[in-house]
Amino acid sequence: MLDNSGQVHLTDFGCSEFFEPNSNDLSKATKGTYLFMAPEMLQGDKSKKIVKGPPIDIWAAGVTLFNLLTNRYPWEGKQLMALAEKIKNDPPDFDLLGPGRADLKELLEKVFNKNPLERIDIYDLVDHAWVTDNGVNLVDLDMELTDMVSLKQLSQ
Repeated sequence: MLDNSGQVHLTDFGCSEFFEPNSNDLSKATKGTYLFMAPEMLQGDKSKKIVKGPPIDIWAAGVTLFNLLTNRYPWEGKQLMALAEKIKNDPPDFDLLGPGRADLKELLEKVFNKNPLERIDIYDLVDHAWVTDNGVNLVDLDMELTDMVSLKQLSQ
């Protein structure tokens, strides 16, 4: 998608949900492409599953970044169940990123934390050394808050 100034934005709203600020951001939905699903989306009985939106979005963004950098996915499998087991139990294949890149690998380790409560949030992600080029290029989230809620509170 292009904005009014010609900048490209990656979008996919096919399985999107809208959450109000300060809501629990909880979803019972398990929709999407399996290669991009976080491990908590692949656990147990779908009728009882409740997942938190922002950590799932961080995971999917990490898969997208990994794919853009390598033209591969952090976990691959020929069968759906094999893929799900890899996502739930195995670390990503960081060898696909090539040598070096310690700051990128460290960021992706935080993005791909199997525990959604410990996964990096958007505010820590945009402050990460790999994203900011070690603090040289800071990211402005362009968020305006109408009340005195901190940005960190909104992400929890």
